[in-house]
Amino acid sequence: RHGANAAFVSLWPRPREAGAEAVLASVDAALVSEDKSWVKECWQLSQVPRGVVVQPLYRTELPSAADISLDRPLELRVLVFFGAVVGGVITGRPFELWVAPNGAVYRWRPEDLKARGVPGSQKHARRLPELALHVLVASLRKHWAYMKDVSEKLVQKARLD
Repeated sequence: RHGANAAFVSLWPRPREAGAEAVLASVDAALVSEDKSWVKECWQLSQVPRGVVVQPLYRTELPSAADISLDRPLELRVLVFFGAVVGGVITGRPFELWVAPNGAVYRWRPEDLKARGVPGSQKHARRLPELALHVLVASLRKHWAYMKDVSEKLVQKARLD
């Protein structure tokens, strides 16, 4: 599959240290994997043929794995409506925080979401490690204007708005 919902994504920050056998085993596992979330995907995504994409890991400002524990890449989903960025959320952690159009980060309190009966909010109850949050905020301060500009231009140029 295509790793929708970050299922079966393998990170190899130091592939030479892990060894070719371990890396190739993760490719084989991805080729035969199934995830229950995939049956809920829209029909277009369910038509994607099986395959594996191997790409270099983008440079990250996250400290070493010994300092921080994440079960998947920290990916920010930038939301664009009618050609304008309205905000962003962390993929796989939609109830963790909200990035406002100006780049400010608002962290949701799980007890507030629960008290207000927000559907699905308790399903994603694990909190982002503080160190990862710190890195995200620092990265947004540095790169948000660029990310917002590129996202809006991409959507407008592709006429997706």
